[in-house]
Amino acid sequence: DGGPTQFAAVRQAVAYLLDREEFATTFTGGYGTVVHGPYSTAQWMYQDSEEFFNDNLNNYSYDPAKAVEVLEADGWTLDAEGNEYSGTGLRYKEVTAEEAGDYALNVTLADGRILMPLHIMWASSENNPVSDLLATMLSNGKQTTDAGMQIEQTTMTFSELLNYMYRDTSVDAKYGLKTYGMYNLASNFQPAYDQSYSFTLDPDLLAQGYNQNYLLDEELDKLSMDMVYTVNSDETEKYMDMWKQFIARWNDLLPEIPLYSNIYITLYPEWLENYEQDSFWDFSQAILYATIAE
Repeated sequence: DGGPTQFAAVRQAVAYLLDREEFATTFTGGYGTVVHGPYSTAQWMYQDSEEFFNDNLNNYSYDPAKAVEVLEADGWTLDAEGNEYSGTGLRYKEVTAEEAGDYALNVTLADGRILMPLHIMWASSENNPVSDLLATMLSNGKQTTDAGMQIEQTTMTFSELLNYMYRDTSVDAKYGLKTYGMYNLASNFQPAYDQSYSFTLDPDLLAQGYNQNYLLDEELDKLSMDMVYTVNSDETEKYMDMWKQFIARWNDLLPEIPLYSNIYITLYPEWLENYEQDSFWDFSQAILYATIAE
């Protein structure tokens, strides 16, 4: 909700500038795959919807030319003096006072126009191999510079990163400023898929740390709530319809850029039958339903 990443086109451009297929393969050593939304390949919803995903989701394949295309369509066509962008250096966009906010890198021209540079401030935690690979493949990549974008990395402790992300002014007033537009973290899923309040518009809940992306979208808020609170446990088809709509909307707005989904492998002897373990059904549960071959 501040700086360049408040614009969906910028978030999409960042996705096009990162080869996520190569990233996932490199980081996981081949034991990972790319996903295009807030889901994992182990979830039954995804497994029952692969065809829908293939037909309806943007996979944001590596495409620097497409990144430039979406940026230009969104108005990132100026230089620091307000002239037409020449093709080198940082891109700028004319923004309203509301869009400008208190972003420290804005430029105000003599005629009163406010220009925002395509300069993304990135907070990353120290001793983080994901950050190192992102720096190599994205922020320091020639394709990013050529697109007229700068991603400036600031390394800090994980606790300080969370203070900025949660805008925790109880620690220090500086954390309340919209300083960083990019963070990299990891997350896990629980067996019960619950995104309710993740996109809340309620100011009180926002102040409590809900909706960490600060993306205020009525459709995302409604879908994330409705698929939890308006569906009975036996209404699978109704739930799936809402879930697909939620994932498709999320994929379009791209509040986060998924980097990889781990693939976990379970090894067990052939004489153990009916043993079905996955990321959400561990040994202590799966073993209860297994049998020993005669």
